[in-house]
Amino acid sequence: MNQAIRHGVARLLGVAILALAAGCQRPPDESVLRRAEALCQRGQWDAAVPFLKQYLLDYPRATAAHYYLGRCYLNGQKRFLGAAEGEFLVALDLLQQDDRRSPIPEFSDEYFELRCHLELGKVYLRALMHAVSGGVPAIVIHELAGKCRRTAENARRLAPDSEDVKELEQIVDGILHTYVHPRSAPAPKHPFQT
Repeated sequence: MNQAIRHGVARLLGVAILALAAGCQRPPDESVLRRAEALCQRGQWDAAVPFLKQYLLDYPRATAAHYYLGRCYLNGQKRFLGAAEGEFLVALDLLQQDDRRSPIPEFSDEYFELRCHLELGKVYLRALMHAVSGGVPAIVIHELAGKCRRTAENARRLAPDSEDVKELEQIVDGILHTYVHPRSAPAPKHPFQT
């Protein structure tokens, strides 16, 4: 057989093998996710992070792993509110793509979605509390409160009688009642105004 033909056949076989390998992802190692989940249930947030990150490197569409990683970023020794927000938003997006099926067997479909919204509400509430204690402008406080309220509204659609939703709304209303409305704050200057 001609050497050029052999190289051509070898290339075609190589491409075929790569295509097959790309389409054949190994099944998820659920033990890694279960270990991280167990750590989260014991409140060992920081210890769970490496397991969740590794799992997500292999399975980036793992809704449960995004949810648990969000909880770790929200509750760990060092809190990363922006990262927690991102993880909960990804979990909610993936949940929508998966026809709203809970990835956590112990959670009903509706309860998992509710938990995602409530955890996201906690992120916004913590950011709101930091903003209030940091003396940021009232308009920023109201923007964060608006995010928190919208998240609570999404949760309320799922569970109208939820005590967790009521508590979130009451805390936000209490904070807003205590602080200045944005209308009384001076309008921010445009960066090009003199």
